[in-house]
Amino acid sequence: MECFIFFSFLAVASKPPEFDRTPTKKTVNAQDVITLQCRSKPPLIFPTVQDWRKDGKPLLAEDIANGRIVSNPGQLLIKSATREDSGNYTCTLVNSAGNITSNRSEVVVKGNMLL
Repeated sequence: MECFIFFSFLAVASKPPEFDRTPTKKTVNAQDVITLQCRSKPPLIFPTVQDWRKDGKPLLAEDIANGRIVSNPGQLLIKSATREDSGNYTCTLVNSAGNITSNRSEVVVKGNMLL
C-alpha cells in the first residue's frame, strides 16, 4: 500500500509588494514584439498577481486567448504589434498585504502593417 503525504503552506506577506522593475516608454514598429517589464522586489510572496491594463481597461480577452498577448511573471509580451496597441500601460502587483500600481508607460506603434 502506498502512502502519500502532501504538505501545503500559505505564505502571508508582511508588507505590500514593491517594484523592482516597472514598464518604460516604448516606441516600436508595426509587427515588432513589445516587451514590458513589471517585477516585485524580493522577497517574493506567491501568489503575486500581476494585472496589466491599457488606457485603464483590461487587455482584450481575445488577444490573450489566441496567444498574441502573453503575460508571464515579470513581463508582458505583445506579438506582432499593431497601431491599436499604442496606449498607456500600467501594471498592478498584488499580494496578501496589499497592492501597488505602476505609473503609466506610453507605448507607440509606428508604421503600417504589411499586407
